[in-house]
Amino acid sequence: MPLSPISPTEAHGFRQVWVDDFPPAPDKSDNAEIWRTYVEKADEYDGALIRRWNEGMDVFLLFTGLYSAILSAFLIASWSMMQPDTGQATVDALMVLSRQFAASSNASSLAQLQHVYEMPSFTPPLAAIVVNALWFSSLSISLFAAIGAMLV
Repeated sequence: MPLSPISPTEAHGFRQVWVDDFPPAPDKSDNAEIWRTYVEKADEYDGALIRRWNEGMDVFLLFTGLYSAILSAFLIASWSMMQPDTGQATVDALMVLSRQFAASSNASSLAQLQHVYEMPSFTPPLAAIVVNALWFSSLSISLFAAIGAMLV
């Protein structure tokens, strides 16, 4: 049985359409062959485009998730600069207690220690405020970008 010559596209079930395949006097109706061919080619192109976009969004979401996780670790570490040092407050309270114990043996100095210990006011350094504002804004932008990618 001799082999019949088959083009590679016909072997895989594809039909190649050339301009010469259309009749010389084209049909101008709504059911013309050109429109069916156009719809087939447009569907192929659109399907390939959507697959590429979907693969790109998967990579983008993966990168955004890793970036947000690492950014959160930095944010947790820098957030401690915004809080007062509790160790120093403990040292100050112990100093007040030791002065009161020392003054309790001396009645004259006890009258001088009547003031109540007040925690000194704390204002975080400007650099800490700026750094944390940048970390938070970067995390917000990253999360909004991920939400936008999921909605697309």
